[in-house]
Amino acid sequence: MKKILSLILLVSFFSVGLSFPAYSENYNMIPANTPITIQAANNYNSNNLKTGDKVFFTVVNDITANGKVVIAAGTPVTAVATKVKARSRIGKPGEINIGEFHTTSVNGLNIPLTGVIMEKAKSKMALSITLSAIIIPFFLLMRGKDVAINQGLKYTVFTTSNTNF
Repeated sequence: MKKILSLILLVSFFSVGLSFPAYSENYNMIPANTPITIQAANNYNSNNLKTGDKVFFTVVNDITANGKVVIAAGTPVTAVATKVKARSRIGKPGEINIGEFHTTSVNGLNIPLTGVIMEKAKSKMALSITLSAIIIPFFLLMRGKDVAINQGLKYTVFTTSNTNF
């Protein structure tokens, strides 16, 4: 009797293992750190963008898993302006940092993305200080340049973790 019970348990254990394989043709997963090329959906600059503002991008190419599209090209990507500095006196340049990226899969699953976009205009600080020391202090009022992220500009972000579908 013990042998029959042991045999039934052993057969049922293996049949459960066969019913739910660790990997099958229908299993879709985007691995962590999968690169996703995105492009800016609008024009942004350090003069009119503020820290905390939403920034919008779109996915450039289809992202596939197991031969199936899981994130379609053109899918919106939302991010947040994490740091924005407008240009200022003494030639200090504008600066924009963007992070906290998210997109969605073709079946509506939210997918967090990782990456940071850091744009900074060229500084005029040395020129401003030099000219003010040589000529007149008026050059200390010289403003730096604003930085811009133009529509269509491409960046690469990455999936944060393994995402199953």
